[in-house]
Amino acid sequence: MQKGEVRNPVQVLLLGFVTCGIYQIIWLFSVAGEVNAALGEERFNMMKEIGLGIITCGAWMMWFLWRFCQAVVEVQQKAGVEPAMDAPILFVTNLFYLGPFFIQTGLNNAWENGGGGAAM
Repeated sequence: MQKGEVRNPVQVLLLGFVTCGIYQIIWLFSVAGEVNAALGEERFNMMKEIGLGIITCGAWMMWFLWRFCQAVVEVQQKAGVEPAMDAPILFVTNLFYLGPFFIQTGLNNAWENGGGGAAM
């Protein structure tokens, strides 16, 4: 399994606040690529996801976040680490703008404590 970059989850959250969400978009592009690599398939094409999100006035982004939270839990399981929270709970944290913190924390756990794979 390929591993992604370990990032400070507090910094991810704070930079999102300071930049009014612009950093979150950049972060999401990077993290989606890392999740795709870890799963060994292109599950998320961020240009398509954001384009459909704009066309559907955000409805598609809710569907994307649901699938993305499931993928984050899957990455953790594939790495052999116990997910701190299930996908539905992780999804709900996104509704309160805390999702990026918990997503990055979960991925950091997979990257640092998971077995196998070369560093990305």
